[in-house]
Amino acid sequence: MATSQSQTKPTQIDHLSSLPDAVLLSILSLLPTHVAARTSVLSRRFQHLWKASPVVDLFFYLPSFKSEAEALALVAYGALLNRKPCNPLLRLDIHVGHSISRDLPRSFIPSLLSHAHSLRLRHLTLEGKGHGLYLQLIVCSVFSISSLQSLSFSLNTFSGILLPSATSLTHLKSLSIRPRVHSAQVERLLLELCCLDHLQLSHVSLTPAAMVNLSSLTVKKLELLALSCFEGRTCSLGLFMPSLEFLYLSKGYNRHLPHIYGDIPLLRKSVITLDYLIPVHVTAVAQLLNCISHMWKS
Repeated sequence: MATSQSQTKPTQIDHLSSLPDAVLLSILSLLPTHVAARTSVLSRRFQHLWKASPVVDLFFYLPSFKSEAEALALVAYGALLNRKPCNPLLRLDIHVGHSISRDLPRSFIPSLLSHAHSLRLRHLTLEGKGHGLYLQLIVCSVFSISSLQSLSFSLNTFSGILLPSATSLTHLKSLSIRPRVHSAQVERLLLELCCLDHLQLSHVSLTPAAMVNLSSLTVKKLELLALSCFEGRTCSLGLFMPSLEFLYLSKGYNRHLPHIYGDIPLLRKSVITLDYLIPVHVTAVAQLLNCISHMWKS
């Protein structure tokens, strides 16, 4: 039986080796990096290919054991840190768990992001959970990657995240923020992002005045999944977006939709989710319609 298995393995390798490098690279780009790195046929015979893949996924959710942390570090070095500028990185997905901050140096993830920046990274997805100070360090590294065109991050921490300056993100067109952020941070962020086209906010907490004013000359698609303010207060949402064409709005953690005012003359489609319809919701929708000054012909 052992002889039979030893005879089939070379055959499998020969089948793969007969494929063009471009086809193998496409196959590897569909596999999570940690899977490709652990697949003996791919990692040994075609290691140069998965190192050159334009897409890299790094998962750091394994239990906290030193040997596993070392294995993850080796994968990261092979797939990313040893990559040369002649093999640019188009997309990077990083998933961080609680254990990573205990098993590896605090500078490990920031070093990955710094090297990805040198490889002209275009699209970044970051998911993680852990201590606020550690995740804050990672976020600061993310906001320094000037080559980014799209950024999505979902971070779970009790202490919250402060958004650093986004003035370096001069090419960013799409931004999705999953942790709760304060309305003042969002207002500042929009002023700093000069070519943002799509903005998705999962949870925006408002000031004691329960107001937020979102202003952007470039945003065409806006998704607000939740607004929260002090109990008993009605939120006010100001939209000053002359290029906005699509709006998704949910009442989120409030009982009612916010009062809407501003200038969104080119709005073509709006999706509003409600648990139930009451008169105050009708008023909010009417306020939204009053912000539209241009009617599209069907």
